[in-house]
This record gives sequence, structure tokens and C-alpha cells, in this order.
Amino acid sequence: MNRGIYESANENYPTLVKRLQSNYVDRFITYGLIWLFISIAVFINNESIGLKVIAILFALSYEPLAITFYRTVGQIVVGIKVKSLSKDLKITLLNSYGRFGVRLILGWFSFLTMYDNSERRAIHDLMSNTIVVDVA
Repeated sequence: MNRGIYESANENYPTLVKRLQSNYVDRFITYGLIWLFISIAVFINNESIGLKVIAILFALSYEPLAITFYRTVGQIVVGIKVKSLSKDLKITLLNSYGRFGVRLILGWFSFLTMYDNSERRAIHDLMSNTIVVDVA
């Protein structure tokens, strides 16, 4: 059986449905953070556009930071984890932001390649040299 690039017989790869469930949970959290941080920015200075932009960028950092240091809430709920294909299997912060950016730009189209490879890697996984695995 061709295990593809990742070469691990012990790993299972989540389905598209499982990854989308995780994505929905994390989108809910991200939108909540955006609302919270924008509210704080408005409270501090309602006229400052720059403060609002910083608030949005700070809220959008939730997912890359969570993936780098552990997992997002959505990933914990559905039992998946993002790993780097490098030897240490820990995704760097820069790589995590790049992965998030590609997925943000491509949206749903990023998931088109999931069933074209044995590891079910989406476009953002391929471009960031990461893989998503089941941990539950």
C-alpha cells in the first residue's frame, strides 16, 4: 500500500467532513474574537481605524498560534492535529501563518486536493508542507 510522502503506517487521516467540522468551530471562535477585540477597540477609541485593524489581525492570529503551540478548539473537539512533515513534526509559527493565509485566500477550493492523495492533504497542507492526522 502506498502511504505517500508521510510514510507512517500508524496515522489515520481525517475526512473532509471532520476537517470542516473543526473549521466551523474555529470560525465561530474567530468571529467571536473579532467581535470582542473590535468592541474593545471601539471602547478605547471609536475613531481609530488602525486600532480596529490591529484588533482584527490579533483575532485572526488565534488559529495560527493555536496550531503552532498545540491545537485549535475545533481540532480538539473533532480529534485532529496539524503536523509538519519535517523530522520534529512541529509546525513553525511562520509556516502556520502561511498555511492559514493560503486557506483564507483559497477558501473552500483549498480542500479540492484532499482525495487526490493518500494522506488527504488539502492545497494549504501541500503548500505549507503539513499534514492533518486523527488523534482520537
